[in-house]
Amino acid sequence: MKIKLLQIHDYPPLEGGGIEINVSRLSKYLIDMGYDVTLATGRFSSETFIEKDRRKSYVTDYGLKVELMDSHQKLERLIDEADIVHIHFTFSCRPASTIAMEYCVRKNKPCTVSIRTASDHIPFSALSSLTALERDYKLDQVRNVLMSKSVHVSAPSEYIKETLAFLNVNKELTVIRNGITVHNSNENKELAEYIEPVDVTYVGEISFLKGVNYLVDAIRMLKEVIPNFKARFIGGGSDFIQIHQLIWSFGLEDTILLTGYVSNSDISEYLKKTKLYVHPSLTEVWGNAIAEALALGIPTVATNVGGVPELVGHGEYASLVPSADATALAREIQRLVTSVSAYEIAKNKANHAKQYFKKTYTLQNQAIQLDNFYKKIYADK
Repeated sequence: MKIKLLQIHDYPPLEGGGIEINVSRLSKYLIDMGYDVTLATGRFSSETFIEKDRRKSYVTDYGLKVELMDSHQKLERLIDEADIVHIHFTFSCRPASTIAMEYCVRKNKPCTVSIRTASDHIPFSALSSLTALERDYKLDQVRNVLMSKSVHVSAPSEYIKETLAFLNVNKELTVIRNGITVHNSNENKELAEYIEPVDVTYVGEISFLKGVNYLVDAIRMLKEVIPNFKARFIGGGSDFIQIHQLIWSFGLEDTILLTGYVSNSDISEYLKKTKLYVHPSLTEVWGNAIAEALALGIPTVATNVGGVPELVGHGEYASLVPSADATALAREIQRLVTSVSAYEIAKNKANHAKQYFKKTYTLQNQAIQLDNFYKKIYADK
């Protein structure tokens, strides 16, 4: 008999940011392993992506059932029918994940809560708009849920242990690294011919949370010493308009190319046309975009935050710089793009990472680890 697995998050079901891409791609592997997988979401739009297909219920061509949770009754029915519930939680504390967690605890339903953002995400999340009292009440709810015996906590990095400590949650953490999809072949030759080569590429949410404003400032400095410098930002986001205005105020509209949202399957074509991948985030539990760039052998500069040091081997695979420091970011980028020897060292690091990442951080490996994790939870049931 197939195990009925219900995955829940508050984002578009198949495309979007790191959570959406990882969960939807991973579901195919779990289905191939024999799971009956349903993906339930609380909304079809996010800060980075708006889903065009807004059917409340449908099945993909590979057998993933997609459900929009538009009522408490539907959410509760889906949870009741599932053998295992896997909730993907962020500190925006949006309704689908938080209500699902509370219902699972109330019904003593075996579930895993994957913590996808850390506590340092809170100032940038929906919680930031609440009063201190409201915010503490929300965090108390999360704390109580995570401490329940029926809840098994997982995350992509060891770094989440700091968040559990912040919440005063004394709970075992199971670390299951995110797998990535690497598109090596020229799957879109027409697009590849159209893409202009650049010095630096960033992929992700265009927001202050991701430190994109610091990258813009760093590029302003770089432009003064490297007149022909070019950069590309890929993604949409909550601060897209403000970042666009910042680019214009610095006179960088011809220097920084804004693509808007690009389908995950096409991002590799853009990465192949860049010298460096740069990730300036202020908070990051893992960093799927970093992993995808390194899996393609792209020399990478990233901020020394959250789970990023774990991901890049504490500097073994990529350069690490302080967060919220445009000057340090500019200096490291300048060093790598202007020095042949420095770039060669960075390229060797990336090639080393390429072999390791393609072998280690695969969706298949993630699915195998989750399979073992789910079976343990199901046995407890």
